[in-house]
Amino acid sequence: MRTSGRAAAGAAKKPNRPAAAKNAKKRAGTVKKDPATRRTAGKNSAGKGVRRSGAVRYETAERQRERQRRKVSEKPQSEYSEESLLTQGREQYRMSMFLTFLVVIVLLIVVGVNAISLGRRLVENKKRLAQLRQEIRMEKERTEDIEEYRRYTQTDAYIEEIAREKLGLIYEGETVFKEDR
Repeated sequence: MRTSGRAAAGAAKKPNRPAAAKNAKKRAGTVKKDPATRRTAGKNSAGKGVRRSGAVRYETAERQRERQRRKVSEKPQSEYSEESLLTQGREQYRMSMFLTFLVVIVLLIVVGVNAISLGRRLVENKKRLAQLRQEIRMEKERTEDIEEYRRYTQTDAYIEEIAREKLGLIYEGETVFKEDR
């Protein structure tokens, strides 16, 4: 780390502070409210005096770390151990992957069943289409026959045929022979 000329000069000019002054500086930056403590003076874990003003307590950084260690140690270890957190994370990941896989499989099964039923309907519809085409072809042939018959009924040959068969008419000079039954 580089230092400027002034900083280096200032660092050299600073006198060594006594340990009490350093601790006072540390304490000044760490103010903690402690409503449970009503005393105005006391001792910390190191046996040194702790200044108190009303409900405000000044602690050293070491005291804060100790308090944090106690809080963590009071809670069940299995909840906070890094290994258990990793295991829980892995289990959650595995469970989510399993559920995702299960959902995908269910969706594939549903899509597969629908595809099979749609395939069957497609085959049935193709058969029905072929049948309808055959019926259309037959109806066209029938229409052609009816149209041909209509044209035949408008000819003289048809009129003569009906007159002979239904009315029993004949031309002059013709002889009719009938069969006995």
